[in-house]
Amino acid sequence: MLYVLDGETQFQSTATMLEQLSGQRVLPEAIIVAVHNTDRIRDLTPTHIESGLYMDRRGAATSGGGEAFTRFLQQELIPRIDSTYATAPYRMLIGTSLGGLFVVNTLLHHPDLFQSYVAIDPSLWWDDTKLVREAGSLLAQPKFAGKTLYLPVATAFKEVGDTVAAGTRNTVERRAFLAVPDFIAELKKHPASGLRWSAKYYRTEGHNSVPLPGTYDGLRHAFSAHNRLSIDNVALLEPAVSKLSPRAIQDSLVAVCQVVSRQLGYTVRPPEALVNRLGYTYLGRKDLAAARAFFQLNQQNYPDSFNVYDALGDYYSALGDKKSAAREFSKALTIYKYPDTRQKLQALQTKAVGKAGR
Repeated sequence: MLYVLDGETQFQSTATMLEQLSGQRVLPEAIIVAVHNTDRIRDLTPTHIESGLYMDRRGAATSGGGEAFTRFLQQELIPRIDSTYATAPYRMLIGTSLGGLFVVNTLLHHPDLFQSYVAIDPSLWWDDTKLVREAGSLLAQPKFAGKTLYLPVATAFKEVGDTVAAGTRNTVERRAFLAVPDFIAELKKHPASGLRWSAKYYRTEGHNSVPLPGTYDGLRHAFSAHNRLSIDNVALLEPAVSKLSPRAIQDSLVAVCQVVSRQLGYTVRPPEALVNRLGYTYLGRKDLAAARAFFQLNQQNYPDSFNVYDALGDYYSALGDKKSAAREFSKALTIYKYPDTRQKLQALQTKAVGKAGR
């Protein structure tokens, strides 16, 4: 589950990236929830200020509603999504600018609400860097195990070298810019927190262009282990290239999924479509034992899938066991009445009647 703040502007690009990368099995498939705000200054800021950097009194008037918005996510939106859709027990929160501020605040004060956090160029200057000043004591608490944070920082058009190297803080703007490096310094001080985090300075990206590469890299960071399931991993997943035996391929695939499961904190099964393709590859090679092993792996993991029994029907047909093939095709049709499966079953029944009539 991906919860994307400023959804009205960030949804399309995030959805396109996810569609492309999940289609290549670089990332898992996911549901994206685009979260809109009627007043982002109210909803995304954790504290009220009278005025501040980039914010006059009028702009700051409604600030400080972040905790109320967090309660809305926790008590209303997330339960509604979980009760409506078949969701995995893994949630990611992505936000940019003030949205990134909200992401960091949620991580520090409500770490169990999400498993993964992407805070893109966060406005940690808010309220005289109050959240950064709180970070040390909060990160000292061992409550971040299994959580991930990715922190993309735009540095184009900023005095990066002079400001950071000299540590100059004699202007409001420079103190504001140093808020993110200061937060990164706090992260480095607390390796025992259990948080798996990474930060990157994007030297050629500005505040408004960094969300695209930042989101991409944030997704890749959170799901780094999943990349081993990519279709590009031909040494493991393509029998025509792999030097592994069918059994070794299956064992390796299961082992990769166990690694992914440990990273994400819930059971990730070998993808049904991938295992099905491997089964049919070996079926086409007349390696019936290998084909059966892959088809049965899917039966073990996806017992309610129509395709599992359709594939087993094809296996038994290739084996010459028409009775078992008919049984599997019939079972598939009780789940989903697929015309091709019905035709295969009818063909078997016609042959059986023909033989009985002779």
